[in-house]
Amino acid sequence: MKHATILLTWTMILCWGIADQVLGLTLPPPHLYYVSPQGSDTSPGTEELPFATIQKAVDAMSLHQEGNLKVIYLSTGTYTLTEPIRITSPLQLQGKEGAQVTISGGRKITGFTPVDGNTEAGLVVADIPDVKAGTWDFRDLYVNDQRAIRARHPNTGFFRIARTGADRRTNFTYNEGDLKNWQDLANVELVFMHDWSTTRCPIKEIDEAERRLTVPHRIGWECTFMDFFYIDNNILSNKEGVPMIRSNSMLEETIEKIGNRDLPADSPEIRSVVERIGARAGRR
Repeated sequence: MKHATILLTWTMILCWGIADQVLGLTLPPPHLYYVSPQGSDTSPGTEELPFATIQKAVDAMSLHQEGNLKVIYLSTGTYTLTEPIRITSPLQLQGKEGAQVTISGGRKITGFTPVDGNTEAGLVVADIPDVKAGTWDFRDLYVNDQRAIRARHPNTGFFRIARTGADRRTNFTYNEGDLKNWQDLANVELVFMHDWSTTRCPIKEIDEAERRLTVPHRIGWECTFMDFFYIDNNILSNKEGVPMIRSNSMLEETIEKIGNRDLPADSPEIRSVVERIGARAGRR
């Protein structure tokens, strides 16, 4: 896509020059702005003095008349967005030649410390005030640009339901030994795979005596004995040391356990933990 954008831009510039020379037309010069993570939004947006944010360049470009070629060049780096880019007129947005550009809607999580001061366990925790206040929720977590796997049960593969409930939508019976009534189900999710779709929903109750799992609202499609499921985001079932997100009623927190390695809280692996906003279908 990047190569296609560059080719299209150079084609438009070439046509611009041909029209000027062959047809004798006087065409207005293209409008160019430059952006760099090391720039400043108080700069003029030139290649030597670039803007710092994409939105500033877009807003500056909107002040120019329609019909001119408009190109915003991005220098190497990560451009973190706190809200969507608002574009009101046609323009080209592309990296400079050879630039490695990342546009991210994620939020960096910092302040990790060993859980309970135990540096041997490989567990670190970060307090997130916005999550505690209920103003922010997330499901996806990235470590060094790799999506972390949330603690799940089973760690690999899936379970198959033993029997559907009476309404085939809000409960089912699981097989002996598959599940247990874990104490902290606040953020645990059922991931239920139908023939053609997947349902994510919270868990209302796990009845070990009846081997029955119940959800607070209807699963997207009727359960059948052929369906598979697993339990997602359950720290109490984690066995393999995979990265995880945990929540409980006393403290909303993010916990990372990376490959069972003993990592200092200020290690590069921890410093690069980034949340990326994901779909929230089925969340409470």
